[in-house]
Amino acid sequence: MIQYHKMNTGKILEMDNNNLKRGIFKELLQKQSKIAIVGANPMNYKYALELAQDFLVILFDADQEVINLIQKQVYSFEESSLNLHQNIQYTNDYEVLKTAKLFIIGASSSSISECSTSVQNLIKPTYQVAKVMKTKSLVVFESSVYPGCIEEVCIPLLKQVSGLRLNKHFKVGFAPARNSYNFGSSKKTVSGSDRSAINQLSKFYGHILKVPIEKAPTIRFTEILQSLIKPQVSLNEYVRSSA
Repeated sequence: MIQYHKMNTGKILEMDNNNLKRGIFKELLQKQSKIAIVGANPMNYKYALELAQDFLVILFDADQEVINLIQKQVYSFEESSLNLHQNIQYTNDYEVLKTAKLFIIGASSSSISECSTSVQNLIKPTYQVAKVMKTKSLVVFESSVYPGCIEEVCIPLLKQVSGLRLNKHFKVGFAPARNSYNFGSSKKTVSGSDRSAINQLSKFYGHILKVPIEKAPTIRFTEILQSLIKPQVSLNEYVRSSA
């Protein structure tokens, strides 16, 4: 009798955890939770504007001067665009960053010829997220990286700094190909630390990109796939820019 009770409890806890993860996308749409984009570079600024059409967004950068520059650009927009900015918080405040539930990390490569983002460019934003993330957080990496980078470098850092356990307290996703955001024009591949993370990201990217979503079986599989595709994409972009 006692053994049966323990088995039931475990199943109930697993179901509750999965239900919580399925609810993140709904919470974001209902603006009960926020998305944080870490790093206020031009690509992330454009991304924040796109997401602000449907979600509450935090554009975070630890450098106050970068935030000030972004805010100056905001005031130069036409009045018709100001509604989008009302859904975005531009900040270097970790207390504001702490209010997010979905964290997006997308450090860009330093040159178009690079096939993957430098690990050093990922460590800083990963550490910043790890400092503030709470239970039920979902951390998504969008940079092209070498195979094994997410599981061998980023996830251990998240666990060590936050003190949280992967897939019990937080989940991780990988959705690469951030070199250009052509919304609605291409296919998107997503992967995650477990099935619920993959399903959640499939809903999220399917909503914002309006393109077919491919669910990869593992994060490492997606890293390998991206490492094979990225050189050709970079070459095509270089040829177009040189034409």
